[in-house]
Amino acid sequence: MSLLSDKNFQTRAITGALFVGIVVAGIFLHFYAFLGLLLVINLFCLIELYRLTIDKNQVFFIGYSVFTAILFTTVMAIAPAFSVFDNTVQKLFLVLACAIFFQMFIQLFYKSEKPFANLGFSFLGIVYISIPIILLLANSRNFSDDYNPSFVLLLFMLVWINDTGAYLAGNFFGKTKLFERISPKKTWEGFIGGLILSMMVAAPFGKFVLHQSPWLFCGLGLTIGIFSTLGDLIESQLKRSLQIKDSGNFLPGHGGFLDRFDGFLMAMPAAFFYMAIFAW
Repeated sequence: MSLLSDKNFQTRAITGALFVGIVVAGIFLHFYAFLGLLLVINLFCLIELYRLTIDKNQVFFIGYSVFTAILFTTVMAIAPAFSVFDNTVQKLFLVLACAIFFQMFIQLFYKSEKPFANLGFSFLGIVYISIPIILLLANSRNFSDDYNPSFVLLLFMLVWINDTGAYLAGNFFGKTKLFERISPKKTWEGFIGGLILSMMVAAPFGKFVLHQSPWLFCGLGLTIGIFSTLGDLIESQLKRSLQIKDSGNFLPGHGGFLDRFDGFLMAMPAAFFYMAIFAW
């Protein structure tokens, strides 16, 4: 059966097209529209992570953990708009610190055999999901004194293109397993195909759209391709440890939000530090 006649591929393509349209609209409407989009992504990824890892009867703790992580993301997103000595920033960080610290007290009221595991996964949500989103927001001001939607679009595009290139190359040429123990379908041929396609798109985009060195952006495409794949593997390892196939079912053909954004969660910190070293 050809790839184009595969119903799973068709469903994946339709969902992907709608998803891309929403993301691109959020990117180009306004910075606050983009921030709102990222907060929604942050929210659903956190809900999926916490529902999978924290005791299911701890509904209040899961909700409070989501609230704390969203508060952390929001504070870190708006803090650059104020002076570091501004009383507003100091008060915001004080509230945030208290909110995070209060999570430890909540566990005292639950009869759980693994209270510190629940706390650990709660804090993991901030590190694994919220911080990459904050670093993506920080990257959105590269090559411009203000919000730069073109560069943001490229960051998203490179993750999508790497994923698509790896999927297609793996289907047509894949033979050698990449990490069979964690993700049996991934191959070295698919991995290399994704990297090549990412670099081929990044270099001309950087030169003709952002008017920067194509070599700088070729390296960015390589960096995002590598770490996007690592992010996918990390999430696959999480799902295998929990013995589940998908993190959710909100996105037909793609699973849940974590399944869709697993590559972003590793690629965005890598892109931030790559640009910090080679571009700033």
